[in-house]
Amino acid sequence: SWDDPEKRYEGRKTIIPRQNQMEFRIKKSINLMMSTGMTLTQIAYECGFSDQSYFSKVFSAKYGMPPSEYGKDRQHK
Repeated sequence: SWDDPEKRYEGRKTIIPRQNQMEFRIKKSINLMMSTGMTLTQIAYECGFSDQSYFSKVFSAKYGMPPSEYGKDRQHK
């Protein structure tokens, strides 16, 4: 039954690790943007994304702006 917390969690076991992995990848990408001269394509591959387009899509969904804008915005602060 859905009243049992263990049963509710069972349906989400595969989602939680994926969310954590994506969060790790995004945070790693931010670190690389701020501390290296790598291109966004290089950063995308380094962080485990299959291409820059997908990386930008995921990043934009989380931060409301593409990684290229995020990096520029942070470097000027």
